[in-house]
Amino acid sequence: MEKGLALINCSIICIEENRIKKDMAILVEFTDAGGVFRKICAMDDFEIPSGFRKIDLDGKYVMPGLINAHVHLFSSGGPVKSMPGARAQKLIFTAVNTRIGKNALKRKMKSRLDAMLTSGVTTVRCVGDFLCQDVVLRNQVESGNLPRPRMKVSGHMISATGGHGAPFLSLAADTPDEGIALVRKFAGEGVDLIKICVTGGVSDAKRLGDAGKVQMKPKVVSAICDEAHKFGLPVAAHVQSSEGLKIALTAGVDTIEHGFVLDDELIALFKENPRSLKGYSYLVPTIYAALPGMIDKGITGFSDVTCKNSTMVFEGMLHGLKQALDAGIKIGFGTDAGMPYVTHYNTWRELYYLCKYGDISPCQALCFATINNAELMGIESTTGSIDVGKSADFIVLYSDPLQDIETLKSPLMVALRGNLIEHLHFRKDNKVESALDSIT
Repeated sequence: MEKGLALINCSIICIEENRIKKDMAILVEFTDAGGVFRKICAMDDFEIPSGFRKIDLDGKYVMPGLINAHVHLFSSGGPVKSMPGARAQKLIFTAVNTRIGKNALKRKMKSRLDAMLTSGVTTVRCVGDFLCQDVVLRNQVESGNLPRPRMKVSGHMISATGGHGAPFLSLAADTPDEGIALVRKFAGEGVDLIKICVTGGVSDAKRLGDAGKVQMKPKVVSAICDEAHKFGLPVAAHVQSSEGLKIALTAGVDTIEHGFVLDDELIALFKENPRSLKGYSYLVPTIYAALPGMIDKGITGFSDVTCKNSTMVFEGMLHGLKQALDAGIKIGFGTDAGMPYVTHYNTWRELYYLCKYGDISPCQALCFATINNAELMGIESTTGSIDVGKSADFIVLYSDPLQDIETLKSPLMVALRGNLIEHLHFRKDNKVESALDSIT
């Protein structure tokens, strides 16, 4: 029986140092808890121990597995024109909320985890899924019965009545007591975080401006944060306006999902937030999810309202991202996978768009998606970098991603907890790919 892997002639991507270490060797040891990095050294100092499988990478590039901190598994991210109406949502939810329906949903969710894994994502944070089926899958992953990416999950989202995702993807809380009750309910179901929707979103907005309109009362946001923190649960807040940012940050949310234009007060709250768990708050922009509104409407079938809201959110989020970078705010990485045209295998596109529109370096983008996200999720001692003692989560690439971020669209190999996947197959949606490639 193999004791582990001996990777030789590697070029290791050192993201923290923005450089490549060439002619390196990596020893991965298999343990009861999974494969871990046991030794990392120059080839001249390396001897392959007995019982380890030798893999000669011939100079190819090795980097940490990607961490996607904003994912939904209930949807494929296919070319959907709009969210279903209330009646259709009720019919869908009724069908899913059965034994057969839940099993079918779990099969779909597993296939989306597969797509992420084979495209280089080894850890995900699910921020809104039906019927807490993400909790079920997370438990299976942690028990070792499901070889899929490491998961942190929120179960349902919490919104105001009629708010973003309500009443099926989000459960409603209109008073502090209702918010507290939902936090206790979700904590009892075993979630890793609480997801709230402070403002509206593009996907279910009916009018121009609805995407950033405040929907949740400040006192409800505050009560949810206080109660979640009593359980040690971080709070992630969907926010797409400056007004919503102030409400969320003042209440002590731990991560802002999407974001918008900042001012001095908001910047200060991000950097020093005494009501948050860590004493500061993260920004998790999702550039990719706002871009489909720029695709020709003849292709997407999106309404004028959807396109205009999407453009407004994109411009505000991009402005806020650049302000956050300048101010030294902690920044994470997420794609909003599951939203229209945001597939689970296309994580590389968010990295590409961050570089293209955010004017940041590939190294910065990769830092957000590895080191920063590991810290955001509280797993920095487990994963996020190629260091001795950490889980052997890594990607093997044909070329240097610090020079060409697009090399991540076609990895050569992916390893999760030392389990090496050498033949990577994930089905792409050609309609989605063609539409996204049309964006200039």
